[in-house]
Amino acid sequence: MSESESHSGSAPNSAPLPSISVSSNPSAEKSRTPQEAESMANQKASTVAVNNDSSVAPPASKDTTSGPKKKVLRRKIKGPNPLKKKIWLAGHASVIAFGILYCVLLFLRINKWYIRFICYRLSNVGSVFALGAAISHKYGLRYLPPTPTLFAQQDFQYLIIAAVNIISFRSMFKLLPFVLISLLHIGDEFKVTAITGQSTFLASLIAYDELFLIIYLVLRTLLFRSSLGFQLVVYLCFYWLRILYNNDTAKLFSTLMENMDINVSTIKNEKIQKFWAKAKKHIDDRAHKN
Repeated sequence: MSESESHSGSAPNSAPLPSISVSSNPSAEKSRTPQEAESMANQKASTVAVNNDSSVAPPASKDTTSGPKKKVLRRKIKGPNPLKKKIWLAGHASVIAFGILYCVLLFLRINKWYIRFICYRLSNVGSVFALGAAISHKYGLRYLPPTPTLFAQQDFQYLIIAAVNIISFRSMFKLLPFVLISLLHIGDEFKVTAITGQSTFLASLIAYDELFLIIYLVLRTLLFRSSLGFQLVVYLCFYWLRILYNNDTAKLFSTLMENMDINVSTIKNEKIQKFWAKAKKHIDDRAHKN
């Protein structure tokens, strides 16, 4: 084996040696002038540098603009859940059906086989299912907002009140707001103009019924008619939240306080006058702020 072959066999992956052209005529080397020899040496050196650069030069950069674009992950928007929609519709329909049936049986004084008791409970259970489906559709059960934000939502407030109504005494005034709310939702869903045209009147009727219900609960609590005074606390807390965050409720309460101001102003007690002035100013600020 020759020497050149032994070198190539020992390093098969080594880089190729740079090619340097060397003259094989020694007499020609001697006959050159010093200037020619220097220029020849510079030329050889530049040839070696070019070959070395070409052996380690990086590959040419590709045009990235024509390549595939980067993928961006986006959350897929899910459509409405048909099961939640059916629960929502069935809940509101049961509120209307059993609520109206309870009122009719109450006026007719019919309570055979505890039919009024059953209708009242089923109507409130329908409200729980309908409002629960609405909250689940709005936020999702896994992504519920913080507790203060959740308590400020009217759907959640009505959900708690409906749950309290199931275990408390029966009253048509406690059931009437849920029946009217369900009626408004069903009318808006199926575009019933006879209901949607009276939406303002029905909303005001709900507000006045809730005010009357608070007075009714106060009297019932003072007379010790039942040991469920926590209902009054729940209604007062939720109604105060509506005054703070609901424009219509704040304006309604402000109008009522203006109508009552004539009677309250005749009271000579300074403490009552001072408390009334501060409460009236606070409610007016909330009504105009919202």
